[in-house]
Amino acid sequence: MLRRVSRAVFYLGLFFLPLIFWRGIGDGYEFPKILFFERWVELLTLLVVIDYFLSKRVLKLNFFLIVLLLTFFLWNLVASWLGVDFTRSLFGIYWRWQGLITLLHYSLLAMVVLILKPSAQRAAQVLVTSALMECLYLLGLIFAKWLWDLPIYLYLGRAVGTFGNPDYLAGFLAICLPFCFYLRNKVVRTISFWFLIGGVILAASRGAILAMSLAGLIIGTIYVFRSKFKQLAFFLGLLLIVSSLVAVVFIRLDVNKFNTLESRERIYVRGLLAWVAKPILGYGLENYELAVSKIDYLKKVRPEYEVK
Repeated sequence: MLRRVSRAVFYLGLFFLPLIFWRGIGDGYEFPKILFFERWVELLTLLVVIDYFLSKRVLKLNFFLIVLLLTFFLWNLVASWLGVDFTRSLFGIYWRWQGLITLLHYSLLAMVVLILKPSAQRAAQVLVTSALMECLYLLGLIFAKWLWDLPIYLYLGRAVGTFGNPDYLAGFLAICLPFCFYLRNKVVRTISFWFLIGGVILAASRGAILAMSLAGLIIGTIYVFRSKFKQLAFFLGLLLIVSSLVAVVFIRLDVNKFNTLESRERIYVRGLLAWVAKPILGYGLENYELAVSKIDYLKKVRPEYEVK
């Protein structure tokens, strides 16, 4: 009985986690999700422990996966302890909260899933349903802004849903796309798939659109090897048309931005140089900004910007 309750709590948490936010506080998107996630994992862990104490079952776990999880966590713990700022590594920075405490909960969740062994199909259905709810909320925000001009939170002119950032929102929807194929009903599966694609497009995230296009090419390649050329041609053609329209309408790329000091180029190069400086343990969890600040980017990489 308790095992069923544990699985029900798992599915409910999986459904509500992407939808949790609270605009009434400073960080109304990341922090409420992390707070909910950690309490959810703690409740699941408690239920699993009680279930095994009462039932006196013998745990049968994948030894290799457990060792891998423990090694990963201990490695981050040691790296953070010897890193730049252990307190920052422990709790994470204000806008992300991805420190060691959250990492510990990730590891606990992985172990709980190994023990509970929830249905992959049921979990996929729950995730897709949550993603569809997110799309409906996104549509509601867009209509509220552009039809009735209601005051809603925007990021660079784009609706953010329950994630606070359109890139995070589009990433979540893009990740949920493959899970649509777990839906049994073909009509529901098709509608859900294209509805989520519409949500990614409305979020106007370049990264998510590129990832979606790449996934389309991979699936198309699979269709080639399965001799389904007609489906491939239709799918890729439609995907390329949609991606092209999105690129023209939503993505405004400033070419001159790549010639400035604050461009992505600078971030990537400084991150690589920081890794070269300390390739084994690094600077500790959540200390990326502190790591790249130690790199003299101007003199090593772009000497033309050096102040003389």
